[in-house]
Amino acid sequence: MLKEIISGGQTGADRAALDFAIKMEIPHGGWIPKGRLAEDGPLPPRYHLKEMRTRIYAKRTEKNVVHSDGTLIVSHGKLTGGSQYTMDMAILHEKPWLHINLKETSTLESAQKVIDWVLNNQIETLNFAGPRASKDPKIYRAVFELLETVYYIAIEACRFFDSGTHSVPYCYESIGLSRSFVKFSSEVYSNVFRKACE
Repeated sequence: MLKEIISGGQTGADRAALDFAIKMEIPHGGWIPKGRLAEDGPLPPRYHLKEMRTRIYAKRTEKNVVHSDGTLIVSHGKLTGGSQYTMDMAILHEKPWLHINLKETSTLESAQKVIDWVLNNQIETLNFAGPRASKDPKIYRAVFELLETVYYIAIEACRFFDSGTHSVPYCYESIGLSRSFVKFSSEVYSNVFRKACE
């Protein structure tokens, strides 16, 4: 179902999502302030983000929310600053959003929530947000590990569903997937899910 991952290009959560997309060969993009502004300097050209006409972070945050099917925000603790503003923009524009607080749920539980949310909301372009590295030095690794977990759950689901040797309930029990994973079918095998099954 996922066709593109976008973010604002900031260090931390934003950059982890983009790096994961590049690693898995998932199309990526998003909007970034004028000058490709980020706290560690201009964003390198290998990240395919579009420049805004303004250097105001809030403007690019809103644009990324509007130009996506849903926004995933990952943090260690409650939302503050730009992450809170991202959620506010999603609510304002009536866009699906999900906040994952990694202090409250494990990586595996969080991955299950993300998969359910993406499938239930038919997310194709996913906007990713969260704290920058200077505010949470551990967020980059946490986000990357979360996305890897989502990917490998999809791999295992594909193996079970493709094998034809196990019942759906058995798949759920073995992998620990929630019931909504029944929606997982061949038509979902695009981009990250399709690659997992190749």
